[in-house]
Amino acid sequence: MTSKDCKVCNTAFEAKIDRAVYCSGACRTKAYRETDHGKARGKEYRRGKGKDVLRANRIRFLENNPEKTKEYNDKALSKYRGQAAAARRRGVGFNLSFDQWLWFWNGHWDKRGKAAHQLCMCRKGDKGAYEIGNIYLDTNSNNSKLMNEIRWGSQ
Repeated sequence: MTSKDCKVCNTAFEAKIDRAVYCSGACRTKAYRETDHGKARGKEYRRGKGKDVLRANRIRFLENNPEKTKEYNDKALSKYRGQAAAARRRGVGFNLSFDQWLWFWNGHWDKRGKAAHQLCMCRKGDKGAYEIGNIYLDTNSNNSKLMNEIRWGSQ
């Protein structure tokens, strides 16, 4: 171990490796935020554009690496099969092809999930099969409220 001075706070520290220049992760983060790239990225996230930037980066990555597209589509196919299987377990029809399902989620893929604020595929009146004309996007919270209103009536 060698004794070095941190580039950010000028504190002396024992470096475990020769190329260490920061005394802690906090100093390393602070130094990164001072770079042009760090400043730009911080502004994007503060403005709420972080997910849009990540989505655009993923699209650009897939365009530049077509061999990775299959891996990405395999993940989507796995999610499609999982949703179809869950509908079957509940005794609900699932009459969507993979292409229809993918078209439905287009542009909202990163917003889907199980948390209350995330999106889910809902059926009109919580009746019928999952099929074009009987499905719409809503948050899990709103879908749960609707289901409770239908099941127990408005209170």
